[in-house]
Amino acid sequence: MLLVPSALAVAQTAGNPPAPKRYALLVANSRYQLLPPIPAAAAEIGNLDRALKDAGFETTLVSNADRSRFGGLMNNLSLQPGDIFFFYFSGYTSTENSENYLLPVDFDPKAGDSPQNRAPALGVLQQRAEERTQGLKILMLDTVAAPGSSVGLQAPDLSASHETLFALAGPAGPASDPGNPQTLGQFTRKVIANISKPGSRVITVFEGAPNNLSTEFYFHRPVEVTKRGSLAHNSIDGEDYVWIPPGTFQMGCVPGDEHCKASENPRHKVTITKGFWMGRNEVQVLSYKTFTAEQPAGSGSKVKMPRAPLDYSGWSKLDYPMVSVSWDDASKYCRWAGGRLPTEAEWEYAARGESDDSIYPFDLKLSHNAANFSGNDLRKKGVIDRAIPVHKFSPNSSGLFDMAGNVWEWVQDFYDEHDYSEMHEPITDPQGPKTGKEHVARGGGFDSQLNDLRISNRGLSKIGTNDIGFRCVLEDTPETRKLLVRP
Repeated sequence: MLLVPSALAVAQTAGNPPAPKRYALLVANSRYQLLPPIPAAAAEIGNLDRALKDAGFETTLVSNADRSRFGGLMNNLSLQPGDIFFFYFSGYTSTENSENYLLPVDFDPKAGDSPQNRAPALGVLQQRAEERTQGLKILMLDTVAAPGSSVGLQAPDLSASHETLFALAGPAGPASDPGNPQTLGQFTRKVIANISKPGSRVITVFEGAPNNLSTEFYFHRPVEVTKRGSLAHNSIDGEDYVWIPPGTFQMGCVPGDEHCKASENPRHKVTITKGFWMGRNEVQVLSYKTFTAEQPAGSGSKVKMPRAPLDYSGWSKLDYPMVSVSWDDASKYCRWAGGRLPTEAEWEYAARGESDDSIYPFDLKLSHNAANFSGNDLRKKGVIDRAIPVHKFSPNSSGLFDMAGNVWEWVQDFYDEHDYSEMHEPITDPQGPKTGKEHVARGGGFDSQLNDLRISNRGLSKIGTNDIGFRCVLEDTPETRKLLVRP
């Protein structure tokens, strides 16, 4: 791969001006009239189109452009000053006097260099783009030399260009074998994979570019995931999520806890091998309403709002935790939001934060003012009653609200009283029993006693009730990173 970058200025800068438009022109010529067809030229353009759209580009996709179509495309580039331009061509090329030409499908190899047969020059496209925008310009060619050519693509002259990056599939030199799928399309596939990665910076997408570039252009902005509690916003469900890094912790009854049940023993070491994003708070009524409104119509397929508890005033209290939801519907919501319910191990690991030996996710001395439960001082005074809005009490050390009190929370696992005693170390990423009659609920609720708010306490239920809510987790994948926005 030959990469010839000019000095790239910062394409994305801090401040408040609107972001420049991202525009891509993608051309794939595979069915030539007088040259052998090259099906590989069209094989990847659809995937590149999707990858660029996912990265915020407005795209124009053209197949089998003739001379007239090519001329119109070059003369009418839809660019404004500051816009980012991505051009892609796959098909035949020829090189004369160090100028690269992109061959239209009606090119006649026997007609010579007549005006009627002249192929579009890459340098002309370069000049047209330069006239219209001072923003970043990426010109990408994944091509083969036309039959009879003895010279491959030549390194273009960048002396008159500004913020331009050329990405050529092969080095200058002998022409590659026309139409050979081993020589055409591989470069495009690699670029597509690089674009789709989180934090895909332009000089890493096009591997081999010099490292002295000053550009800060990203196809996908990176999301900070190095620090426990880092915050991101889910663009699907509108909820905030925090980063929980991988690690090892002690799960179950804490030594010195006199209220542990048999189901919380024995204490055992668990390793969470992959970090994840967990809902900062219990899913709110507003978010669940959005979910139900977007479900497809049809018998049995549309998830409906359940009957609201009296103190929810018909679901008008939008910042309250969503309750009265079955485990199945909570799972459906999390899938819609791009994730799933947390495993019981993930929930306890996140609740413990950075302290394995805590019995409660708060200082016990502050318990009467640290969570919404039956013993809260405000409850005793009649100031608050039953469920209350999220974010009313301080978060734990992971940045999570209401990991104790307010409402219980569904987790992924089925309940088995003897589950812990049947585990054998080392234990990594436990998923819980595969079958059961009830699912586990964690954290305690507004009617709970203080003992129910212990981190290791395991509740259970078969049905959704007005004191059970839930929160979701998102696995850390490229797809997840596309959903998340840094606040």
